[in-house]
Amino acid sequence: MSDAWTRIFTFLCLCCAAETKEVIWRESGQSVTIRCRINTDQDSLVLKMGHNEETEVAVINRASRKRYFHKRIAGRVQTNGTFPSVDIVIENLNVSDSGPYWCVYSKLDDSYRQLVTKGYGSVLLMVTGDKKTKTKQTNKQTKKTNNEQKNGETGNGAKWKSDIETKLNSKV
Repeated sequence: MSDAWTRIFTFLCLCCAAETKEVIWRESGQSVTIRCRINTDQDSLVLKMGHNEETEVAVINRASRKRYFHKRIAGRVQTNGTFPSVDIVIENLNVSDSGPYWCVYSKLDDSYRQLVTKGYGSVLLMVTGDKKTKTKQTNKQTKKTNNEQKNGETGNGAKWKSDIETKLNSKV
């Protein structure tokens, strides 16, 4: 995905993921710490990813102390802290790690019904390409814009696209 499309995706996620409390920007190869917290007694924590919380990235069970990590982050994740206050560190980030992450806790009530509660610490993570990739993409875009101008492709569509990409590139 080009850097410009990543930024457009970011904007859309920001509009749609209003429940997240923090937006975190990282470059590929860096790490992020997601601090999941809750003020009540719980049985398990599930770190979910996606606007609809469709991917269970990490599952931590209080009683058994077992931890499960999705294959996309296994080998790149560490946990710290005492349940239910858990820090989840994802290392060596890549662009596909971008998206909203939700700290979701659950507990069985006296009737053995599962009660699900969103905890504190949900974030919107945006991972961009490394600096070398950004520089190459910016240079390519500049050459493309210059070629469009030479070829007379300076209509409203080309200008609008160029303006958006310039604004997006200046934000990071």
